[in-house]
Amino acid sequence: MFQELIKIAEEVYTLDKQLGIRMGKCLESLGKKIEIHNKETRSTNVRISKLEGKIKALESAMRRRMH
Repeated sequence: MFQELIKIAEEVYTLDKQLGIRMGKCLESLGKKIEIHNKETRSTNVRISKLEGKIKALESAMRRRMH
């Protein structure tokens, strides 16, 4: 989808240089925000998986103590 937006911006640039430049800057900013969001999502997923591991360890420890 992002590649399609870049192609559209290139087409706009050929028709209206200033508008194309503005659109390109907007897409660049959007790309940076997406990159930041992806990094945050990855780190959140890592934290979640670590917490899931701790929960499983606690559950098994509780089971051992209950028996």
